[in-house]
Amino acid sequence: MKASFVLFDGMTSLDFIGVYDPLGRLRTMGFLPDFEWTVCALSDVVHDDRGLRFLPDRVGGNLAGFDLLVVPGGHIVQELQNDATFIQWLKTATDVPMKASVCTGSLLFGAAGFLDGKAATTHWSALEELRRYTSEVRSDRVVDAGGIITAGGVTAGIDLGLHLVERLAGHEAKIRMARQMDYVGYSTNQFLNGYLQATEIVDYYSAEVSSLAASLRDSSPMATAKSCFDWVRDEIRHSLDHGDDQVTLKASEVLRHRTGLCYAKSHLLAALLRANGIPCGFVYQRLALDDAATAYCLHGMNAVWLPELGWYRIDPRGDRPGINTQFDPPREFLAFETKSPGEGVTKEVFSEPLPVVVAALRQSASMVELSSNLPDDNLQLFNDA
Repeated sequence: MKASFVLFDGMTSLDFIGVYDPLGRLRTMGFLPDFEWTVCALSDVVHDDRGLRFLPDRVGGNLAGFDLLVVPGGHIVQELQNDATFIQWLKTATDVPMKASVCTGSLLFGAAGFLDGKAATTHWSALEELRRYTSEVRSDRVVDAGGIITAGGVTAGIDLGLHLVERLAGHEAKIRMARQMDYVGYSTNQFLNGYLQATEIVDYYSAEVSSLAASLRDSSPMATAKSCFDWVRDEIRHSLDHGDDQVTLKASEVLRHRTGLCYAKSHLLAALLRANGIPCGFVYQRLALDDAATAYCLHGMNAVWLPELGWYRIDPRGDRPGINTQFDPPREFLAFETKSPGEGVTKEVFSEPLPVVVAALRQSASMVELSSNLPDDNLQLFNDA
């Protein structure tokens, strides 16, 4: 088994080291005694983005003949993806059966044509740019598309390294290695990673959203969560309550227009909490639209992960006479109760908004149109009351 690590001036060292450490242990821990690696570059000496020097094993030459190729990222990728010499060199790895990237290294894969028809990810700040190369952009920590495996930003390189260990040597090897590395990413809280990701809808990489999130940061996660909840509840108008006709979807749009339905407000709240490192997901109630329960719609809310409590449901809809939503754990103060037959609340906390909700908001040109086509979904998603 032969691996190649591609280095270049201006790279982020942890992108490289994060993958190299687990893969190197394949040999030292005896999982793959014949595992070999070669560090490749286009110069005799490589300096990372802070000046740390690396001495490659091979300078130039063809990158074919390896079983695995690993490419890091870094701010310099903004220039490097347009460097014809580097991209032509990278293209010599076209036939390498397994190619992996960390952070913005996926943009280099895109420039080399490796991402055609492939799902991929990158650093959260570069997700939109990645769409130049593939329509299947994801915010997962690691995206495995078969021969192409991409990872998110910087520390996701460790996740990628362990993922590759699992592919090459099996699940037990990954678990034993993670334990030896004392890697918290594989602790019991690993499942929360998806509730911290930036996405197209929860776009906390937006300058306006990230700035607001920083201004709402308080002395503790609990205090920060309350601060974010109160702000969205009180400062973002509920579109129907206030007669606004603008339909908003992304967190940045909600903030820009200061209006949104319950769904949109939950998107902004999730963005503010995630930007502050607080896991947040989405829950939905199914509510009857009339007393006879002849029609239904979904009502969007959030659930925030509090270490002291676990998932705690919060409703940033906004108050009006008869509605008093609050952040006051462990008690829940939601806008509506589910009482009628056919009503209920989702069984799970979703890491992304339900597709039916996103579709309804995208397809409606006005609040008048949306009001006549409020989203509903399969009752199997719900528990009674």
